Amino acid sequence: MDVHIYMGYCTPAGFRKLAASYLGIKEDKLFGCIDDFIESIQVTPAEVATQLMMVSDEPRFALEGLIEFLNGKDKDTKKAAVVKKMKSFKEKEETKEKKVERQNSELVFSETRCPN
Repeated sequence: MDVHIYMGYCTPAGFRKLAASYLGIKEDKLFGCIDDFIESIQVTPAEVATQLMMVSDEPRFALEGLIEFLNGKDKDTKKAAVVKKMKSFKEKEETKEKKVERQNSELVFSETRCPN
C-alpha cells in the first residue's frame, strides 16, 4: 500500500524550534537573516537540522554555516530557474523553426504537385 506523507518545507518558526533543540538557543542576531532566506527558498527541516548539527560546539558557527548553505541553495535555485527559462525559450524557438520548415516543405510540395 502506498502512503503519501506531506513533508512541508521549513518555516521560520520551524527553524527556531530546530535551533532551540540542536543549539540550545532561542534568539540570535543571525535569526532575522536566516528567517528571510527560509521564507524565500524551499528548504526542508532535515536540511536545516543537518546544517545545525555539523558544528554543535559553537552555535554562532552553526548559524553561519546554515547561512552559507542557504545562500548556496538560493543561488542554485536562481540558476536552475534561469536554465529552465532558457530551455523553454530554446524549445519555443525550435518549435517555430520546425513550423516554418513544415510550411516551406508544404509549399514546395504544393508547387511541384500543381505547377502554374
